[in-house]
Amino acid sequence: MDTETNGARPARDVCGSAASVLTLVLVLVLVWRRRIAPNGWDEAGLGRMLRMADCACLLRVMVAHVHRGGEDKVPRIAQQRSARSSEHPRRGGRGPSREMEHTMTRDRRRKSEIHAHQAATGTAYLVARRQIAALAEVMQQHPRLNSYGIGVFDPLRKTAEQRRTDLAAGREELAGGVVMVVETAAWLCENITPIKTPTASSYTVKHVMERATGRYVTNGEFIAAALVAGYTFKYAQPNVLFGMSARDLKRMN
Repeated sequence: MDTETNGARPARDVCGSAASVLTLVLVLVLVWRRRIAPNGWDEAGLGRMLRMADCACLLRVMVAHVHRGGEDKVPRIAQQRSARSSEHPRRGGRGPSREMEHTMTRDRRRKSEIHAHQAATGTAYLVARRQIAALAEVMQQHPRLNSYGIGVFDPLRKTAEQRRTDLAAGREELAGGVVMVVETAAWLCENITPIKTPTASSYTVKHVMERATGRYVTNGEFIAAALVAGYTFKYAQPNVLFGMSARDLKRMN
């Protein structure tokens, strides 16, 4: 029973007698070179000794302790590597994990979107990133918001699968309309005073803006812009009621 238990122990936790003797000899040589012959000290020699005794875990700790004046970094580095490995297990022991690949792909896509928006608007990188993040946050808070508005067109005549497909397509279209959302939010802030009671329909106010600016905007883009601008709201699917000054709307109309 004891033999089986000892045989099952990891090699890094059990050092044989031969490794212990080798460790002791190399440490004594190291101490002699450090304290008695400091002028002959060389990093290459230390590296060779560490490689020779790589199988002896005790040596790596003791040599690092002597060479760094008491600061033991080797175990800590090993723990950090072990933690990273446990967080992102590798496939077959090689390459990045699926989670890391997904994160890297998502980051590259986000940077590409920021650069495209930056080129289209001429804004600074950080400004473009904040604008995209603002729309993404609104879409996350309102999961049924898309280019059509809230929900999909004629939902009672569609199957659940068709509704999901239309919603996904509409949300993808809305996510690509950052420029129009930003411009609409800026126009609203400059021209329409916010009020507490949401009574103005998004579909009605979007037409007011289109006549005033000559630019077409989808119902979903207008809703997203008003939400980004911070107006009070109430769902009236597929539209949204917003707290906007009727006097300002009449003046713009």
